[in-house]
Amino acid sequence: MRDTEVVGRRKAARAADGGADPRVSALRAAAARVRRELDEYPAELRDRRMAEDALDTFGVLGGASAPDLAALRQALLVTAAALGSVSALSDGLAELRAAVELFAVQREFEQAGGRIAEHADVDRAAHVN
Repeated sequence: MRDTEVVGRRKAARAADGGADPRVSALRAAAARVRRELDEYPAELRDRRMAEDALDTFGVLGGASAPDLAALRQALLVTAAALGSVSALSDGLAELRAAVELFAVQREFEQAGGRIAEHADVDRAAHVN
């Protein structure tokens, strides 16, 4: 994705959410999508309750001004473990993963003193700018 596309998405998300952090907006939207698709999925899933609890966690963490990255990743791991084999939910899970990664990229950027770390690949650099 190009730098200008990322900036454009951030501006559009910020405007749509009243100036809120676009990463939080993306996280909330992705979690809501997975929840909606899971609710519509008719088959019995052994770990459905575990996935629902993890999706609730995203709602709580998304309400914080600076969500805990470790907690986000843990909730993502639980959600993926519970639902990852369901192909009907794969697009929503990919969106959720991308939303969580937005927080990781920002953290890496801040830890590098506002510079893109030398080890960062080109794709991550595009998300930071």
